[in-house]
Amino acid sequence: MAELPDIMELLAQGAEAKLFKEGGSILKQRFSKSYRHPLIDNLLRKQRTRQEARILERLEAADFPSPSVSEFDDKSMEIRMQNIDGSLMKDVLHRRQEDFSRE
Repeated sequence: MAELPDIMELLAQGAEAKLFKEGGSILKQRFSKSYRHPLIDNLLRKQRTRQEARILERLEAADFPSPSVSEFDDKSMEIRMQNIDGSLMKDVLHRRQEDFSRE
């Protein structure tokens, strides 16, 4: 999965990953942190990528509305998943936090 075609649109970037949209799918790419030792960085990114893919697969198996994983690669630290129209989870949680703080 390593090379990104030019037709991918950057949707969001967080502290650990970038989200790209391509057609009906989303590519989540975990990037390296230069301040971490390379062995530790690789281990953390690999563990987090595997864990996220497992969680998404379990949610799908439980019929919980979540994106289905079509590919995952713990060597390139990428997960390709179904695109679900709507807001990003972090935006929804941020709005809910603002709603609660007004009450």
